[in-house]
Amino acid sequence: MALTGLAAPGAALAAERAVSSSWLDGYFNNTGIGDAGSDYADIDNLGSYLVRSEGAGVTPDTLQDLDDTGLTYSVSGGVPGDPDNVTASNQTIDTSYGLGSLAATPATAISFVGLASNGSKTASITLNYSDSSTQSISAQLSDWCDSDPQGTNVRVATWPQRWYNGSAQQLACGLWRTEVYELAPQTPGATLESITFGNQPNFHVFAIASDAVVDEDAITLTATGAPTITPTSAQYSNAGVTLTASGAPTWSETGVSNAYRWTVGGTAVPGATGTTYAVRPSDVGQEIKVVATGRKPGHVSGAAASNGVTVTPGTLVKATAPTVTGTPKVGSPLSATGGTYTPAASAITYTWLADGTPIPGATGASFTPGGSEVGAHISVIVTASLAGYGDLPTTLDVTGTVAKGTFTANSPATIQGTFAVGQTLTAAAASYSTPGVTSSYQWTADGAAIPGATSSTLVLGADQLDTTVGLKVTATKSGYDDLVSDVVGSKVAAGDVVVLASPTVTGDVVFGHAVTVTPGEYLPADATVSYAWLANNAVVPGAVGTSFVPGAAQVGAALQVRVTVSSPGYGDLVTTLSAGTVARESLTATKAPVISAATVGTPATVTSGSYSAAGVSVAYQWLVNGTPVKGATSARYTPVGNDLNKGVAVRVTATKAGYTTVTSTTAQVTVKAGSITVVKKPAIKGAKKAAKIKVGKKAKVSKGKYSVGGVKVKYQWFSGKKKITGKAGKKAAHKITKADRRKTLKVKVTVKKAGYKTVKVTTKKTVAVR
Repeated sequence: MALTGLAAPGAALAAERAVSSSWLDGYFNNTGIGDAGSDYADIDNLGSYLVRSEGAGVTPDTLQDLDDTGLTYSVSGGVPGDPDNVTASNQTIDTSYGLGSLAATPATAISFVGLASNGSKTASITLNYSDSSTQSISAQLSDWCDSDPQGTNVRVATWPQRWYNGSAQQLACGLWRTEVYELAPQTPGATLESITFGNQPNFHVFAIASDAVVDEDAITLTATGAPTITPTSAQYSNAGVTLTASGAPTWSETGVSNAYRWTVGGTAVPGATGTTYAVRPSDVGQEIKVVATGRKPGHVSGAAASNGVTVTPGTLVKATAPTVTGTPKVGSPLSATGGTYTPAASAITYTWLADGTPIPGATGASFTPGGSEVGAHISVIVTASLAGYGDLPTTLDVTGTVAKGTFTANSPATIQGTFAVGQTLTAAAASYSTPGVTSSYQWTADGAAIPGATSSTLVLGADQLDTTVGLKVTATKSGYDDLVSDVVGSKVAAGDVVVLASPTVTGDVVFGHAVTVTPGEYLPADATVSYAWLANNAVVPGAVGTSFVPGAAQVGAALQVRVTVSSPGYGDLVTTLSAGTVARESLTATKAPVISAATVGTPATVTSGSYSAAGVSVAYQWLVNGTPVKGATSARYTPVGNDLNKGVAVRVTATKAGYTTVTSTTAQVTVKAGSITVVKKPAIKGAKKAAKIKVGKKAKVSKGKYSVGGVKVKYQWFSGKKKITGKAGKKAAHKITKADRRKTLKVKVTVKKAGYKTVKVTTKKTVAVR
């Protein structure tokens, strides 16, 4: 069985039927389900309630199965302002009509459907039976927004929103059910006649589920007759209009209490429960009725609706007429006054029109025509309004049609920037006496338009060099006459090339190695770059590329590159970069020079060696015991006698233009003694002639000839086998004596020279001396 609930919003007859479809209606004392923002649905003055929404929660006035318990219940729809639940607060309710002896089939089991506020709550409940016996139970309900049940509670309905602290929150809250209680009177067949709740004000029952069957027709209150509203027609006036309800219906039961509820357009007015009703401005055009509701505990309430009274709007009376002033011209405001009215209007609205068509957004007391209104006829509708009264419009025409406006420059346009090729000039817009002015531009050179130069900026090019660049500004605004002005500029000078990235020099500054210059980056981007390489600040003829290979002439010189950036209309940008001093290329010996064996009198030779570069020049200096030999500077040297047993070496110096000098000294070679070769043996003159070889004659020996000159010769004469002693035996001539008779003569010649091995030669024997 259902406790009362709220009707769905706007239900057509919600307020004309019984306040509740529940036999418990007479016991309700607070609320819990309502529309978001309502002021009647508060639970326990917490500012909270379940928010009614389509298809959510539980459908009102519809029998619901309580899970698998076999019990049924319903939550009634109710109307705004009516309570929706019973609060456990030391009250006893009559259940004889719904659950007990007066039901078609009395209940044998019940369960309470509801919620607790401020946490889970437990209430002490007494069940009172027809045999005067009682049954005490303890019922628990979980908090309305608990996510988990407390005790044996089961969630039976959920609403997706709740109202809390002045706003709707997306939070699922709803109703729980207690455990099922089997009725247990002392006398079998005794029925449940009433229920007494203990004092637990946060325990709220929205329905009692049971297995009882109720004959609603038998317990529903019916009315004979209905209240009447006077007067039967009404026109709204802010002086006040009151409707009065008279007459009460006769009910089908005695002891019925009457309650009145006024409705507007079929919807109950919260708080309007007396026999009189003061008409509100919002009631104009609506039908007003009063519904008499009969209520008796344990019965389904009855209702009887009165006749309907439709409220017509009041009438405003114009006291002074509205006016419009002003000249119809673009930019010039037009103004309207609202006039005065009886009673005084609460609002004056304005609608400005152009040729009879409302102008979008033109709803103020003043209106300034714009460009779209040029040539149009302007009018304004002044409408006086007051709640509960019909609007009173007045149409006013402005004389003439809208003319074009004019404006002036508060400050002139100017040109900002540097007047030089490559620089950007910018037009700084003027300010004007009216907003919304658009400026267009035409740049000029010596008074002539520059083709295509119509933006607010101009990049000065070579064509503008030495011309005077100015600006023609045309200011326009829809509906206004154009304003044209000339801005005087200045003469354009040559531009400065802008360096975006500086040139750089890379590479080893060494003879024969390429040194390279990167050009850098510049504005203008199409500038040409040229190069000149310099040695000790003097231009190297023909060296004009991005790379340069230093030659022998540049060795030791400071190498530079001059980078010149040129573009029409710009001054040349010249940058000289130092590359460094040109160093010689390294020359290395790949094979050392070597000298041949050294022998006195025999030419010794030296190899030149091999080097890392071709075409080197080689110079020699022979050394004896480390001392240079004067004049010995060729690849050959003949050791002299004084060199014997001394060390001979050669200092070899390799040179090539642009390269470093390489000097190598060979290993020393010990000079060996030379050999003297007998070219012509010495001989005794006339040795075979007897006439020449006889006592008293002089025998002479020749010196002989040898492979080297400058030899010293010693003689030793022999007579037979006997050496001739004394000086006589050592001279080149020997006077033959008697001692020599019959003996042969010979000479041993000893040949010597410093640095050479000694050579001994013996002449042939003479004939025997006579």
